[in-house]
Amino acid sequence: MRGACHIGVLDGLAQKGVFPPMMVGSSAGALVAALAMARRPREKLAELFQRWPRESPSWAFTWWGRLLSFPREKLPRCLGSHKAGERWEEVVEGIEAILSWDEMAGTVGVVATDLLTGQGIVFGNGPAHVPERFLRGDAPPWLALRASSAIPGLFAPVKRSPYLLADGALVAPVPAEVARLWGAAKVVAVDLGSGDLPSPPPRSASETVDRAGAILLTGLSRCQLQKTADLVLQPLRYLANPDTWNVEELVAAGKEALLEAWPALEKLLS
Repeated sequence: MRGACHIGVLDGLAQKGVFPPMMVGSSAGALVAALAMARRPREKLAELFQRWPRESPSWAFTWWGRLLSFPREKLPRCLGSHKAGERWEEVVEGIEAILSWDEMAGTVGVVATDLLTGQGIVFGNGPAHVPERFLRGDAPPWLALRASSAIPGLFAPVKRSPYLLADGALVAPVPAEVARLWGAAKVVAVDLGSGDLPSPPPRSASETVDRAGAILLTGLSRCQLQKTADLVLQPLRYLANPDTWNVEELVAAGKEALLEAWPALEKLLS
């Protein structure tokens, strides 16, 4: 759900007359990047997040708590269930219409995680070379996007020989290093981590693990971005409640983050 902030960032760029020639993302960021590059109507992007499952208050890291809530003997069936795959199809209805990377308006990178090796797998229409901790994958856009957004415990992993693919945020919450290696002269990252934002005390074991996961992934993301991004936007800081499910508020936060950072970005681009 927090991925709706990416729409606001693009709205802000559009207001300034800028359309990025390259977009690289994991999970919801990959979905927004691919749909925007495929020139899908902006309204379709917002509808995507209106349909996103709302099973707990925090979108980005709740799969930690979800996994804890399942009896161990039932976990394999949950992760591989057909129902989980069908739910993804419902959420991203129409994504299968993006048949080829060739129809993209620019360079797109989609990152997924191979659950068998722990490596990041990069799909898209960019160069063949990728950072050392990644491998280059080959798949049509709809399959790559399904893999990148396969949140463990919420959507089934995707089998694409020799990989078993899941959420790209497991290895690269904000894969700015891919954009840099692919030739981006300036890299603007959108960081949706909440690990360093104020949080109420956890009320259960699952909320404790959720919070721990948020802190862990936020730390991972910030460490990576220090080396690879020229400018980092943090839209969640513009929300009174970072756990909001209101798509309009999330979009507005993304746009506000971009517009407030515009003087620095304009200088960066000049």
